[in-house]
Amino acid sequence: MIALGACKGDGHEPERRPKDKPAAKSAPKAPVVESAAAAVTAEPSGPRYLRPNAQGVMVDAFSFASVPASIVEQQVGAASTRSAAAGVLRRFGLGPLEGNTGQVWIGTASLVDRLGRERVLVVSFRGEPNGAGLRDDDGWIVFLGSTEEDRVLRVGSARVTARTTLDAPVDVDARELHSANADDVIARWSSCAKPFQKACHSVRAWTMQRGYPELILDVTGDTAPVVTGASAPHDVLVDGRVLKFDASTFAYR
Repeated sequence: MIALGACKGDGHEPERRPKDKPAAKSAPKAPVVESAAAAVTAEPSGPRYLRPNAQGVMVDAFSFASVPASIVEQQVGAASTRSAAAGVLRRFGLGPLEGNTGQVWIGTASLVDRLGRERVLVVSFRGEPNGAGLRDDDGWIVFLGSTEEDRVLRVGSARVTARTTLDAPVDVDARELHSANADDVIARWSSCAKPFQKACHSVRAWTMQRGYPELILDVTGDTAPVVTGASAPHDVLVDGRVLKFDASTFAYR
């Protein structure tokens, strides 16, 4: 993930909604994600982003508010305190997290195709270490789509609450995993405070290939999970088990 530096900005430009992309009509019964998502079609020139509306039905995410990407990048670049990091979260409707130290970064990614039009925003807070050298690590991963005017909108988010070692916070990056057509967002961390500790290496992964974030991998092992294979779909090796991507369930099994 490449962090984007920026100059100071007040980050208070009013959000506005694109007028040329109305929301799709809600299905009669909600929320069945697959059937609702199938009813929404993207414009040929733009990516396909879906997001739940107030009724929980998946609709065209372009109907939601957006903000200039430059404003968000400026706010991220200027954030040097916990309150400033929490302010980035509030911009996208997410509450502040517990912890003493706030960190925030943003990077571009190719989450629905290979054009690099999406962004991944990570805001994390870490508490003080306990006697075993572990910190409470609480963070949000925010999946941001983009408009043709380079405005960003929150498509979805995931919260990661973990306990990590002193020098190894939750590591988040976007790269190829289950498909060669788009990147997945992968979070790794270790809660091992003692040598030979069991079940303390964790990895989660999300895809936006179908237009909205979906958790496709969530596993903890005695040893660190290893991504294997020369090309996608990659396998994941965990404690001697080989997990493969199952297209029928859209998850690793």
